Amino acid sequence: MSTSPLRAWLGAAGRGLGVAAALAACAAPPQSAGPRGEPARAPSRAAPPARDDGRWAAEVRSPRPVEPAVEPDLARRCGAPDAALAAVAQRLADEHARGAVDLETPRVAFELRAAGSPYPWPRVFTLTGAALDARAATEPLERWLASFDDGGERRCGLGRATDARGATHRVAVVADVLADLAPLPVRTRTGAWLRLEAELLVPAAGAKVLLLGPRGRPRPVPTSLSDGRARATFALAEPGPWLVQLLADTQSGPRPVSEAIVHADVPPPGEYVAVEVPGEAAARGAATPARALAAMIDAARASEGLGRLALDPELGALAAAHAETMRAARRLGHDVGDGDLVARLAAADVTPRVAGENVAHAADVTRGHRVIWQSPSHRETLLDPRFDAVGVGLAPDPDGSTWLCEILAQR
Repeated sequence: MSTSPLRAWLGAAGRGLGVAAALAACAAPPQSAGPRGEPARAPSRAAPPARDDGRWAAEVRSPRPVEPAVEPDLARRCGAPDAALAAVAQRLADEHARGAVDLETPRVAFELRAAGSPYPWPRVFTLTGAALDARAATEPLERWLASFDDGGERRCGLGRATDARGATHRVAVVADVLADLAPLPVRTRTGAWLRLEAELLVPAAGAKVLLLGPRGRPRPVPTSLSDGRARATFALAEPGPWLVQLLADTQSGPRPVSEAIVHADVPPPGEYVAVEVPGEAAARGAATPARALAAMIDAARASEGLGRLALDPELGALAAAHAETMRAARRLGHDVGDGDLVARLAAADVTPRVAGENVAHAADVTRGHRVIWQSPSHRETLLDPRFDAVGVGLAPDPDGSTWLCEILAQR
């Protein structure tokens, strides 16, 4: 047994719930020493990009202040007006009025990146009524806004559309912003050097940039933090879309504070296309949702040449307890009043050599696995080669969604 102290590696992803659908995502990655040898590479599961139709902004950056074009008083109650959030809100409102509603986390994140927004924790509010004016919409909007606080500076975009029957559809897209990103291009050449620079809006003890390419494990980039500004220089190693994520070690723990999608030698896609991620197929036919999640974790690791994880009852009990605590608190996190992972393991007298945690709130376990895989910091935890055991815990929510917790460890 190693005598080195336990290091807990954390990741979180999910969605918050408003009057209709809302979402949030947070993560803190493992600081892995890297694989023992290069794992086998699976082919990319991403859909081939469609022809760029010009809807992508030339760069991702923030802030983007704007005078609200839709119901200014209501928009300002929502938060500081932001042009990219407003563009996404209007697009979603138009689709909502046509009956085409897709507010899943990956879709909304795609729209934000296309609009040039780096905010990683968006939440979406929808409200529909036949005779619902701005004054009548104020109370439910403010009640929803009061139900969460992710820290930082609150920004908002408001969209409104009318359907064929005359009903008004309002959509607000809100982000509690922890960092502002200097312009980063969304198109580049493979091997070209890029510079990321961001101003932190909250105190942070450290920062880290992760690159998630078309396949494989995330790659950390040397990152500096000085006088509240994070800086990193990097190049993209192969063609395809790359997710660039900046994480900061804030007072509430490590969190993603900015994200961008940069396309190396390929055009950005014209529309979002939902595709399966590695492991999803393994959930089919599973006896229980918990077994389905464990099967997806194993299959996702197998896609990168990693071994299976043993189901550990002690880790499973801790994961189930934390999932239930998150559900009761109505809050996604690694410490929602029951202690962080290190404290919970110690209290249960469970002493793995190393351990990591992913938590999520999603419509179901498959969507929870999908959003975890698509996040660099989550995937880094999921694919760490040192883990040999896992415990999964699920807490069904009355609204039909699921709170989930994965604890991975080396026993």
